[in-house]
Amino acid sequence: MEFSNIDDLKNMIVNYYQDIKHAQTYFKIYKDLVIFINDEFNGDIETWIKYFLASSLYQSVMTTSKLYDKQRDSFSLIKFVQHFTNKNYVFLNSNKKFYEQIEHLNKNIELYNNEIERLKKRRNRFNAHYDFEYLINKKNVQKDLPLFFDDKENLLSIAEKFVKNVWKSITTDKLTFTNNIDMNALKEDIRRIKCNK
Repeated sequence: MEFSNIDDLKNMIVNYYQDIKHAQTYFKIYKDLVIFINDEFNGDIETWIKYFLASSLYQSVMTTSKLYDKQRDSFSLIKFVQHFTNKNYVFLNSNKKFYEQIEHLNKNIELYNNEIERLKKRRNRFNAHYDFEYLINKKNVQKDLPLFFDDKENLLSIAEKFVKNVWKSITTDKLTFTNNIDMNALKEDIRRIKCNK
């Protein structure tokens, strides 16, 4: 894989950023709604809401996993770091700030390797593929492959900071994301459905 110009790199950064923000949004929906449902309804929810929550968590896990994937064919943030550690592009003009961010993320990847591996195992053995033992008993997933919310938040936060800093090192353009989800409206919809039961 070769970058032909700075626009290729900018497009990649924009796409990483969109995925990070989507994963954070799905994760926030999941966390906020679980707390809301437990506080307001003692955890008693309709099946469709359970599917919505599961879908939000699934999407967040899968996207976060993609960002830190070590597979050969994936151009995750890990591959991004490896690529730019081994290549120097003329269009970057030995951009010191850019390469400092590469080095910083590489250190964070080493620091958070256990969390990355735990997330990868959960994705591979439960979310992305059928693992025999979890098809038999899904309750063992959380015990065997715990998903710690702090891990996901930390990994997403590290990825977001990296992407924003890389962006600033290559352009003065603004990096944006529009979140169209109104959590208060979503909670009101759930209240209305529960009250009309």
